Amino acid sequence: MAREKTIHAVKSKKTKMTNAVIFILLLILAVLTVYPVVYIILGSFKTNSELVSGGLNILPEKFVLDNYIQAWNMGNFSRYTVNSLVLSFGVMFVSLAVSSMAGYVFSRREFRFKSLIYNAMVMFMFINVGSASLRPLFELAVKLNMNKSMLSIILISAGGGQATYVFLIHGFMNSVPKELDEAAKMDGCSFFGIYSRVILPVLKPAL
Repeated sequence: MAREKTIHAVKSKKTKMTNAVIFILLLILAVLTVYPVVYIILGSFKTNSELVSGGLNILPEKFVLDNYIQAWNMGNFSRYTVNSLVLSFGVMFVSLAVSSMAGYVFSRREFRFKSLIYNAMVMFMFINVGSASLRPLFELAVKLNMNKSMLSIILISAGGGQATYVFLIHGFMNSVPKELDEAAKMDGCSFFGIYSRVILPVLKPAL
């Protein structure tokens, strides 16, 4: 058999120099970005006296784990870690449930003001209030007495960003054949039966 010829692109000297300059600039940017992170991580293993004295030595003279132990015990990090895990997984499950249901309904059902509601929701994708919404949400939670339990915080946190998720699920649902719904309906499945037994397994890649 004849050997396949490998075609290599021929780059001009100017292109090579341009690529070299870009590579050097990106390398410098990467070093400037990563160095502070590495310095902080390695500095966490230094003793207090060594850390206060500063210097250019990025590596600690002796790796000390007491800093992490003291921070974990004195800062009550165990409680905060559990709260963070509960909040993260709670928001994730609520967001998945709400966005998958909403995307399914927008894709399969017809109801009044459907286009208006969906278009208004999509418009919110382009409005990013960021941290400006934290204070109003906190004050609202206090007035509704919803600031004393993790469930309330999960519901409030899951309320933001749903527009993007619904948009993605809606687009994915439009690519799913409606014959699946019709076949399940003929077999006696209800609307929520179709959602739980047929739609959710199909939505796994999007979820």
